[in-house]
Amino acid sequence: MHYAVPTFLARSGMLQYFYTDVYASDALIRGLKLLPQLHHSKMVKRLMGRAIPREVSRSQIVTFSTWAMTEYGWGMLQRKGVPLPNISFVEQQIHRSVSQHALSNSNALYTLINSDLEVVRQAKQRGLLVVHEQIINPNVGHILREERDRYPAIELQDSSECV
Repeated sequence: MHYAVPTFLARSGMLQYFYTDVYASDALIRGLKLLPQLHHSKMVKRLMGRAIPREVSRSQIVTFSTWAMTEYGWGMLQRKGVPLPNISFVEQQIHRSVSQHALSNSNALYTLINSDLEVVRQAKQRGLLVVHEQIINPNVGHILREERDRYPAIELQDSSECV
C-alpha cells in the first residue's frame, strides 16, 4: 500500500504534514486520465497507483507536482539524447520546505528518501524523534537464498515457498 505510514499516522492523529513529490489526486494527474493515449503508459500507471487514502486530509499534504513533472520531462529528454545537465529539483524543494516549515512545529520526522541526511541532521539537532524507513529490494528473499546457499554454515535456509 502506498502511503501506509502517513495513513496510520493520520488515523491516530499524529500526522501534521505529509510531504511528497506527486500523488494521484493532483489536478495535473487527474488531467492525465483524460488523455486516453497515455492511459497505458508506465508513467501514468505508476502515478495512478499513488492515490492518497481518505484518512490523510488534503490540507496535510504538501506536494511538488510541478517540480516532479518538470524533472520527469527533463529526464525523458536526456534519455532521448538531448544533452542536458543532471538535475534533482524535487528532492531539493522537499528538503528546503521541510527544513523551513515542518521541523519548527514538529516533534518527530518520518522519512524514506535516502538523500534526507541533511534534513535528518537538522531534525536531530532540534531534538526531534527521527524514523527512517529503509527501502528494500523486492527480490531480497531470492538474494538471501542465494547467499545462504553459498555460505550454508552461517544461517538456516528458508524454504523456497517462503520466498
